[in-house]
Amino acid sequence: MNRNERQSLGVTLKEDWPLIVLIAATFLVGVVLYPHLPEQVPGHWNVAGEVDRYVSRFWGAFLGPLVSLGIYLLMVFLPALDPRWQNYEKFGSSYRIFCLTIPGVLIIIYLLTLAVALGYRVNVGLVVQALVAILFIIIGNVMGRIRPTFFVGIRTPWTLSDDEIWRKTHRLAGPLWVLAGFIGLVTAVLPPPWNAIGLLVPVLLAAIVPAIYSYLLFRGK
Repeated sequence: MNRNERQSLGVTLKEDWPLIVLIAATFLVGVVLYPHLPEQVPGHWNVAGEVDRYVSRFWGAFLGPLVSLGIYLLMVFLPALDPRWQNYEKFGSSYRIFCLTIPGVLIIIYLLTLAVALGYRVNVGLVVQALVAILFIIIGNVMGRIRPTFFVGIRTPWTLSDDEIWRKTHRLAGPLWVLAGFIGLVTAVLPPPWNAIGLLVPVLLAAIVPAIYSYLLFRGK
């Protein structure tokens, strides 16, 4: 890592201090609540909103904070690993939205898990689907600003081969992701499995359609 990259990293960590403090607080929450958690903590819910997997008390208390910290650090260091690292500066504010919102959503899901483990009644399926839908809306709103990189955005062989194909593909993908998010948000209140279908089908289409579009653009050159 050269001097400029170290300075950029220092600025990023300084600007993201609220999230860093929040992640540190989740570790403290895990320490405080650890003695009060059951031996088996809910670790996964199926589409019907039923717990279908449990984890140990330790992982129930600390897996969420560890994953949130890991994801955040990965996203902070990712630009330095990308051969097209210079392009991150062109959509820096949008990339910071990714760095903040994705760990933030994971932290909320972690807190929901702890609440359920402690006996509180929470409709986890509804809340998680709403969070994922909102995440799609947020990312969709900045999708058009993403510049060509190997780690962020719609990375098909055709978008990576041509900057203009990348730009047009992401301009199409942005509204599709926002629409998929809104549909997922509205259908979150439906009973299973229609709630999951209301999220998964639009999300799959929002991922597949831009990929096909990038191929058609490439073929039409």
